[in-house]
Amino acid sequence: MLPISLQTADDCTGIRRSIMQPALLAEKDDNKRAITLDVDIEECVAKHLESALKRNVLSGTDGKKLYDYVLPIAKNLELKRRTVAAFILNLPVAAAKDPSLLGPEGYFTGRFFEHFGDRLSSPELEKKRFESRVRLTQQKKAADFSLEAATKLRQAMSPTKWANDIPDQP
Repeated sequence: MLPISLQTADDCTGIRRSIMQPALLAEKDDNKRAITLDVDIEECVAKHLESALKRNVLSGTDGKKLYDYVLPIAKNLELKRRTVAAFILNLPVAAAKDPSLLGPEGYFTGRFFEHFGDRLSSPELEKKRFESRVRLTQQKKAADFSLEAATKLRQAMSPTKWANDIPDQP
């Protein structure tokens, strides 16, 4: 059961999404690659569970218990994914109005601008610093959500969780 929960969590949250994956190699924008939250978690989890049932990884009763236990969790994660994805998409405009939405400037980025910022005019430097903070904040939001979602799915699909928390159906 553990391999199913790990693969489901990985596939449905993008937690192990690597820049070396072929579909992502074609994407030239590193930031876009890092902030993509494009997998419908509820649909993905349902497909994984249905596949496990077809392969008889679980008995019919256990499969139904797991499905009934995990799908509402996946639905809630999908709603949160959409909220986080919308926040990420709208962050550049929202942060222009309210910079407090942004996280701090990264250490290395700050050092870079300290050393090379004098080559830019003051407005250009501020624009680059703002864009950098937007990218870092977007990436952090996406990574934090992916980690949270993967952890919740792995925990929910752990046999000790769903098998014990749900009473047998008559």
